[in-house]
Amino acid sequence: MRNSLDIFAHHGKGGGVLSGSTFNTLEKMAVGADADIYLMGHDHKKGCIPSTPRLRLSSRGKDAELFVKSRSPWLGRTGSFLRAYEAGRISYNVDAGRPPCSLGWIEFEVTPKRIRNQSTSNPYDYIELSIRGTA
Repeated sequence: MRNSLDIFAHHGKGGGVLSGSTFNTLEKMAVGADADIYLMGHDHKKGCIPSTPRLRLSSRGKDAELFVKSRSPWLGRTGSFLRAYEAGRISYNVDAGRPPCSLGWIEFEVTPKRIRNQSTSNPYDYIELSIRGTA
């Protein structure tokens, strides 16, 4: 029995000034690829949120019974370790007048859960993944 966790990671582009803008850019990127977690850097912001749930057709059991599953992908801005404002130090962020960024990283906790049905008519056994993100 197996399952996959798909991660789409990209250096990124733009992010906007407001908090929501950075996730809007990431959500637009997520339209073009099917994944469980979408990651983007570039704007040095840090945070992760669940995206809009999506429906997916799947099959289970020896009869390959079709059913609809819901899954909520996660969007993550990966953070930064670029300390821009240090006393006596020149940096391009200081020259550009950019605000300091939130230093650090994000984390995802992935918990597998085994789903079983031992009925004699159509038994099935599969793994479902639960994802939780923290910044």
